[in-house]
Amino acid sequence: MTVFFHTSEHDRDRPQRSVSSMVTLPEASNDTLVLVKACLHGVRKTWRDGYRYFKAGVVATDLLALAGTQRAFPGLGQLDREHGAALMGSLCPQ
Repeated sequence: MTVFFHTSEHDRDRPQRSVSSMVTLPEASNDTLVLVKACLHGVRKTWRDGYRYFKAGVVATDLLALAGTQRAFPGLGQLDREHGAALMGSLCPQ
């Protein structure tokens, strides 16, 4: 995922800044909590106080079906897909 934010080019009397940060997950996930945590990590890496940010966003890349994706090694970033699936299922029942 890529997190980005920038100031307005029309605010010429204020400091200008345009930044982005790419965050790579250890494995594929459809867990909202995992995705939000990754986005917040990207923001913390690039945010600087003192700027009047005008626009921000998140771009999700390399999207694919969760079924059949490769898992991370246990202890090296493997996500708890079963817990995440149960939680997401309770929030968005089908």
